[in-house]
Amino acid sequence: MAKQKPENDPRREMRPRPLPPRPGGPVPFATLGAVGLLLAVTVFNWVENTRFQKNVTTKLDALTTGMTQLSSKVAAAAKNTPPAQKGPDPNKVYTVKTAGAPIMGSPKAPIIIAEFSDFQ
Repeated sequence: MAKQKPENDPRREMRPRPLPPRPGGPVPFATLGAVGLLLAVTVFNWVENTRFQKNVTTKLDALTTGMTQLSSKVAAAAKNTPPAQKGPDPNKVYTVKTAGAPIMGSPKAPIIIAEFSDFQ
């Protein structure tokens, strides 16, 4: 009897051969989908950042304009306003009740000087 090769032996168990890995499969599609999603998120963020930057720039320009107008108004008001005086107004005439008070000199004098003192 001739010897048979082991692969031709009918008594050998028939096992299915493992299939070679197929090129492709779900991995490239998943990678492509993830890259597409990442690209979409990046474009969305770029658009939102551009819109936000324009909004901030507009508000900052309005704020700068308002500050410039306010500073010019303050400067104009400072030039037109005389400095505040300290103490009593020297041009004001004060009325002092002198009825029944001791006096020296003529009671019909045009100028009356009243002196106040506190002896505590």
